[in-house]
Amino acid sequence: EIAKYFKEQATPAEASLFLKDVIIEEATLHGAAGTFYERNIKTSFLGNIATNFTETLKKVKQGLLSYKETMLGGCLKVGECHERAHHNYVACLNCSNACIKEEKLDQSILVQVKVIESIPRGTFAYNTEQTKLSMLQFFKDKISQVIA
Repeated sequence: EIAKYFKEQATPAEASLFLKDVIIEEATLHGAAGTFYERNIKTSFLGNIATNFTETLKKVKQGLLSYKETMLGGCLKVGECHERAHHNYVACLNCSNACIKEEKLDQSILVQVKVIESIPRGTFAYNTEQTKLSMLQFFKDKISQVIA
């Protein structure tokens, strides 16, 4: 019975999270989808959140809109994401469905530094994690230049 209840609430929760994390979010959004919503959709949605919740919920139920939280912000991909399934969160940096938040990017960089510190230098795992850190830092530098 509890599982059924949570399953029923998943769709309204997804619509609510989309509105909270993408539309109502005050920080500037990055990534392809984040930038699109920031520039084209956000201001028109803010006019009437109640109406837009109804519209958003309808789109989520129809499978036209999706939102999942990620380590870097959110993902608007409708359907399965093979990268997310394999916890390859750095793939979000180049994904057209990514909605990246700078605060979460900064947190991910700090976590990645800690991960690297716990791995012996010169190992395959160390080099792999170092590459991920380089990708995160490169994206951070890129958005810092845009903001400046």
